[in-house]
Amino acid sequence: MFKRLSSVTAVMLAVLLVLSGCSGAGPDSANKTAEGGANTGGGTLIFGLFGEPSNLDPLLQNGTNGRTVKLTIYRGLVNYDRDGKLSMELAESYAVSPDKKTYTFKLRDAKFHNGDPVTPEDVKYTFERISNPKNNATFRNELSVIDKIEAVDAKTVAITLKEPSAPFIHYLAPPESVIVSKKWTEEKNGDLNSAPMGAGPYQFVKWTKGQEFVVKKFDGYYKKDKPKLGTIRFIFYPDDNTRVNALKAGDVDLIDYVPWKDASYFEQDPKFKLDSTSGPFMQLQFNTQFAPFSDPRVRKAISYAIDRSTIINTAFNGRGKPIYGMAIPQGYMGYSEKNEKVFEYNIDKAKKPLAEAGYPNGFKARLLSTSQFDYHQQTAVAVQSELKKVGIEVELDLPDWATRVKKNTEGDL
Repeated sequence: MFKRLSSVTAVMLAVLLVLSGCSGAGPDSANKTAEGGANTGGGTLIFGLFGEPSNLDPLLQNGTNGRTVKLTIYRGLVNYDRDGKLSMELAESYAVSPDKKTYTFKLRDAKFHNGDPVTPEDVKYTFERISNPKNNATFRNELSVIDKIEAVDAKTVAITLKEPSAPFIHYLAPPESVIVSKKWTEEKNGDLNSAPMGAGPYQFVKWTKGQEFVVKKFDGYYKKDKPKLGTIRFIFYPDDNTRVNALKAGDVDLIDYVPWKDASYFEQDPKFKLDSTSGPFMQLQFNTQFAPFSDPRVRKAISYAIDRSTIINTAFNGRGKPIYGMAIPQGYMGYSEKNEKVFEYNIDKAKKPLAEAGYPNGFKARLLSTSQFDYHQQTAVAVQSELKKVGIEVELDLPDWATRVKKNTEGDL
């Protein structure tokens, strides 16, 4: 019998790559500079997206592709800026009570795409919808700290927590916590997948399944002189080579998730600009509902058993940083230097707790990842090889990305 091991594969800080070309993708495409920046006169940006989102209901985290699309349509009370710092969005300010339990938000004058104003009732409805177990919201557990939400006046909403929570304000920043229209959502019987509508810079135009998703500029957006582009077309390219070739041919202006094997080529070609940043981190995620992963000694053994550098070299062409402690970058809330090196790569230290837990010869387990992206698949293969050194036989489960997300959501891992 196979034990279920993981839904996310790897243990390192990866480098995220996004690539743009300087040539337009057609007569309606936005003009591009040598750095790949769009002009300010409208036009269309054609974005080669690594895959089609499986669901566009904002309360579900279904991958970076879904988040990329949803963030053109929706906005939350707060967000993160390009430097990773918290910034105001639908809330123009907020205050925290002395007991650290009540957060009072002042809403700015913002409108949904149907022309309705964003109100405290919409905020209340959004988080009640997230807290409803029937909706399987990604951040339901994190936001269960909310005790009550009250409309103070037409532009003020107060959220009271059951107990103080330092990360609470950050739980409001992800795309899964954006504010939805109560009226619109109820009119659509809760179906925001086929009828997305928010208060973001772009509004939904059409979704041609298997081909593209199109949004256009929302003239009522609350930020002055934004957005700059008139239209964005997200073209779905799940195959890495096809996505890269589309950029080379000028069929698209921008692609995400540049294959590691192609990074050096684009760095050397002046017609393209390769943007990279550290993150997001990759990790192993254990299902601790049953043995052996319910035993912390087993999890500890695995933490010692995997050589992060091997994974970085195998799956990321050496672009990454090993993590042997808490996956919190320096400068972020919760960072502590003493937590940077909790573990190390040490086979002997891995075997000892494994034996103490009753598995001196290892065991069998299943690792859920995906075959849709090379770096995910190669990471899974590398983890499989590393764990074999301590007797853990790993069976790889590598479906397409949408199936992998579905399995993870349903706990099939």
